[in-house]
Amino acid sequence: MKKWLKIVIPLIIVLIIIIVIIAKPPLEKQMIKNKKVYFLLMGADSVEHVSRADTIMVVKLTSKGKLSILAIPRDTRVDYLGEKVKINTVFARGYVHGGFKSAASRVKNILENLININITRYAIIDYRSFKSLIDIVGGVNVYVSKDMYYLDKSGGLLIDIPKGVQRLDGKRSLEFIRFRNDGLGDLGRISREKDFLSSLIKKDNIEKFIRNPKVIRTVFKMVVNNFNIKELFYLKKFTKGLDLGNIKMGILKGAPKKIGKGYYYISNTFAYDDNFSKSKKSKKKLLVKILNGNGKKGIGEHIAEILRSMGYDVVTIENADNFNYEKSVLLNYTKEYENIKKIVDHFKVKIIYSKEKRGIYDIQFIIGKDLENY
Repeated sequence: MKKWLKIVIPLIIVLIIIIVIIAKPPLEKQMIKNKKVYFLLMGADSVEHVSRADTIMVVKLTSKGKLSILAIPRDTRVDYLGEKVKINTVFARGYVHGGFKSAASRVKNILENLININITRYAIIDYRSFKSLIDIVGGVNVYVSKDMYYLDKSGGLLIDIPKGVQRLDGKRSLEFIRFRNDGLGDLGRISREKDFLSSLIKKDNIEKFIRNPKVIRTVFKMVVNNFNIKELFYLKKFTKGLDLGNIKMGILKGAPKKIGKGYYYISNTFAYDDNFSKSKKSKKKLLVKILNGNGKKGIGEHIAEILRSMGYDVVTIENADNFNYEKSVLLNYTKEYENIKKIVDHFKVKIIYSKEKRGIYDIQFIIGKDLENY
């Protein structure tokens, strides 16, 4: 009997090893079955034993190698255990309860219900690891649209990045995507994240990550995730046919809103993002010109970010002919009310004119004093 066991047990062990080696990883099975997979990517800080998600993104990869990225504002208002809270609060509570694994699990469940998808894997990167990853590729070239300056003496933080094309190392890259001192809040930060990602996923940077298996293993160890190493090498094959110039990046549709004493991002869950829904012929974005009619500094940029999150293309922001507009005015050159309905409903615009189109704009929005404190 003992002799028989000595022969059988090693054979069983060898058989198990062979099965593990040749078995398809769960992610590969998901791709074969659904022709697409979804990942949750998060960037997190950690202060005094509490971690918060500064960046939340859902990534969609199809079997044809097409990539779409959906940014989720961290102030997005969600239902959580009978409460209305920010999604960042869900992450923080999960972290306190059980670390990054618990935080990722709770955010994953919320997003799956919010945008009706099945998220297969997650990855969380903290500030230190993010800086190291950027330094691995030798920094990133980014166009900075305006001077970025912020000084926090109590926190020992100084951000000073001049306007123009800059080569940012890990430290300055983190400063670039965390900067919020521009009056645009979360939406401004997400816009910079999109610009940064567009620069990061250039072909030469991607090749630095994937050409060397040692780099993949290093990244795997630096990032908190629930991938297995076989899945990362399986995903590697999709990078060969990846069209880096055609990666779609968007923001969860919605708009900022003050509720009580707090500011939230209210999502339009019925139309979360064209890149993530079933393939449809996309409509041409309506061109919008914003005119500041109340004189408040920065109001034009603030309203522009809201309109962009709604799917409009704001191409011009200027001052109106005067700053004495008591009520906001909407000029609709498309003649179709449906084209301005979202703006009317969101901002409660009362004065609307329909006119013959002149020039390139489909809509002009004059911001009056009724939106001065919006």
